[in-house]
Amino acid sequence: MPMPNALRYLQYTGCALTEVFSFYLFILILTRSSKKFGAYKYLMAVFSLFSMGYGVVEVLTQPVIHIEGTALILIVDSFLKTEKVIGFHVAVLYCSSYGVCVALLSTHFCYRYLAVCRPHVIQRLTGRRLAYLFIPSLFFGVLWFATVDYCARPTAFNSEYLKESLRQYYNEDSYSVAQISFVYYYYNNSNQLIIHWAQVLSMFFLSSIMGFTITSIIIFAVKTYKSVEKSRDKWSPMTRDLHRQLFNTLVLQSLVPFFIMFLPVALIFSVPLLNVHPGYLANTPGIWISFYPAIDAVIAVLMIRDFRDALFCMLKKQKVLEMLFLFQVENVTWQWDIVTVHYPLIFGDSQFMQCSLVYIILDLLGTFFATFVSCSHA
Repeated sequence: MPMPNALRYLQYTGCALTEVFSFYLFILILTRSSKKFGAYKYLMAVFSLFSMGYGVVEVLTQPVIHIEGTALILIVDSFLKTEKVIGFHVAVLYCSSYGVCVALLSTHFCYRYLAVCRPHVIQRLTGRRLAYLFIPSLFFGVLWFATVDYCARPTAFNSEYLKESLRQYYNEDSYSVAQISFVYYYYNNSNQLIIHWAQVLSMFFLSSIMGFTITSIIIFAVKTYKSVEKSRDKWSPMTRDLHRQLFNTLVLQSLVPFFIMFLPVALIFSVPLLNVHPGYLANTPGIWISFYPAIDAVIAVLMIRDFRDALFCMLKKQKVLEMLFLFQVENVTWQWDIVTVHYPLIFGDSQFMQCSLVYIILDLLGTFFATFVSCSHA
């Protein structure tokens, strides 16, 4: 059967929400963050910009994950599907972007740890020196890119191994579609076990990077929490409250990806070792990951008081909650202040769906800009 339309629409929706919410958070960081944030606001701004870039890479890739036996393949389902070389490198970039995203979370916790426990170090990381904090994230991103680029190149053996399964599930030709693929092991005609050590070790290596990042997050979080508890009586109520807001935000921003990014990807890596056939369910982690940057931005907006107050001001001024969602039997109508978009069915024409999302994004951005002017004087 062909590629499920629901998967495409979820990817478009995840990208649209990521661009809107990340851009909104970026504007809030630049315009509504207090001086108490210090240089940390630039760290948050970089993550917001990265999230917007990640959403673009997501749409350029439109990844479809398939597991057959001991093989794992990520298909490029975008307009680059038939561009095997370009599509392959875009898929590699998608994987490395995931690695950078995970590493940036650790960078956030590292900064909070330094700000609370090593303030003399933070005082040195001003101006251009702040860029030093991003070196580990870039380094891990390069490691991800190099590892996947070297170990996941499609081969004739991988294509033949996945040929029938891809045709059955997605009606795709494994020889002509852009992809990255792994075959961990197989049994030859003599029933002899053949292990592709490079691909197996590459998965363990990437899993180790994720494990190292998660461990660093836990260590920084625990040390920061202990230091905050010891020093809370020495700080002013405003400073203590800000540290509490930022710490709680980071904790929630780490718990969410742990369940929708770390664990699902770890399962994707390990399932082929068990020779399991999850079918379409293999795409579940990819769908969750596509929504993560949007969820992360929403968490920051709701957990930090300056941003939350700005959001409530916007809702009050523009009455965004009064936007109408009218569901009819044969069509859906989305009515906004400026643009009204109609399309026949929720799972209708994909090009019309993309246009609808563009109109919605433009309308939301217009609303955001209009309310910033009024809220800034509130």
